[in-house]
Amino acid sequence: MKTIRKFFAVCMLTELSLGASAHLLDVEEQNMDRTGQYNEYGQEILESRSKPWKDRSGDASFYTPHRVKNPILDSQAIFSWLDADDVDVYSFTLTFGDVSQGTALGFGGGFVTAAPVPPACNQTKNRYPSIALIAPFGTAPVQDPTLFNLPFAVPPGHGVLVTHNTHSASRVIFELPAEDTEVPLNLSWFLPNGCQVEPYFNCQQSDSLGSPLFAPGTTYYLAVWSPEGTPMDYTLNLGVDESNIMHFENIEDLVQDNNHLHTPCTEPSFDGE
Repeated sequence: MKTIRKFFAVCMLTELSLGASAHLLDVEEQNMDRTGQYNEYGQEILESRSKPWKDRSGDASFYTPHRVKNPILDSQAIFSWLDADDVDVYSFTLTFGDVSQGTALGFGGGFVTAAPVPPACNQTKNRYPSIALIAPFGTAPVQDPTLFNLPFAVPPGHGVLVTHNTHSASRVIFELPAEDTEVPLNLSWFLPNGCQVEPYFNCQQSDSLGSPLFAPGTTYYLAVWSPEGTPMDYTLNLGVDESNIMHFENIEDLVQDNNHLHTPCTEPSFDGE
């Protein structure tokens, strides 16, 4: 499988606009069973659950988060899903290497960019996943969680930076280029509100999360949920740096074999089209 192309660049908190061409691939652990076997990179080989919408064991939370496996600014995609009234939690620990990477990219230090995007299906055209950065006070520009109506309890001593995706009568769709598509991996995605694909790709002013991070050694969290409380597939896009691309065939095969969709997907249509 050829690499998936990057489809969101950077958020409103920066003037930088980066193009992109590939993703590190990952699959949310709650979608998979452990095998006890390992690949050449030392990663455990995981197999897809037969009934992922039914089996909730190993679900992500602040106590059992899905650990982001690569530097937070590396361009990467995590294929995930939400059950009804579900919240997915991801964690990463900021390193001095992350700070150096962010500085080299023009962010002035540690930085996180993230956007959960649903597949572009008629069944998901009214799905708008939200995302929040959860960080200890003083380590990121977060706010008091009591100011927000959140579907989860924020750990003590932590604040939040919340990003909602604005509803739109017609949504911008990113499609995989033909050269990056092999059956059955022929998906497209709804981009965050504010993105454009024509005449050139730009997500600089979009409903994406972006935040500086101040404290190496600190563990941060990202929470994703559906404000409507409805089940949905989504892809969590992280980072902008395309220079550290690696390929893990077991993950690529898993994404391909399962089409990383748990519900039917037909071509979306909107009123007036």
